[in-house]
Amino acid sequence: MSYARRQHHRYFVRSAGHGLAAGAVVVVALTLSCAGGEAPLVLMLLLFAAGLSLAAVRAKRLGERWGVGADSEQAVQLVLDELTGGGWTVRHGVLWQGPGDVDHLVRSPGGLGFAIETKTLTFSHQHLRRSEATARWAARRFRRYPHGVIPVLCIVRALRIESRCGEVVVVSLDRLLPALERLAVSTQHLGGRDLSPARFAASGGHDG
Repeated sequence: MSYARRQHHRYFVRSAGHGLAAGAVVVVALTLSCAGGEAPLVLMLLLFAAGLSLAAVRAKRLGERWGVGADSEQAVQLVLDELTGGGWTVRHGVLWQGPGDVDHLVRSPGGLGFAIETKTLTFSHQHLRRSEATARWAARRFRRYPHGVIPVLCIVRALRIESRCGEVVVVSLDRLLPALERLAVSTQHLGGRDLSPARFAASGGHDG
């Protein structure tokens, strides 16, 4: 199970727990009120229940956001799995030294690697830096990429995107496979610029 999917489940479980706790506190408050309990205590319990309800709503929203991300990762996984059997190797949800996981690690038949991060529709400078970091980590960590590892950011709900932001290849899902295949052959960034895969080449480390 991917990191995004685990977070999706985690926040929904947390939301359900907060919701159940809020309901239980309300029941206690109403019971005390009917029994003639002190009004300040009843009010405090109701306020506490309201806080739990807000926490449940917030956790549910976060869970929904993680769910969208997990669905996007799954869409990319299904596309990448089409490469298997042709000399390509594909791995998903690879744990690394940073937070979360590397969404997808791909190796071409010639030994060029791709560290692919998935975004649903938009991305930021931080996402680009993370893509570069995961590519450098994979190049150092695994000897199976003798020609280096290219950072790739795949935008699932965009169309007809093939570009480069710094060292990161940014590509929409509909053009992901053709872009990877071209890069594997030419070892150049889209647009004809030198890819310089040695920048991400392994320097020591060990096979994993």
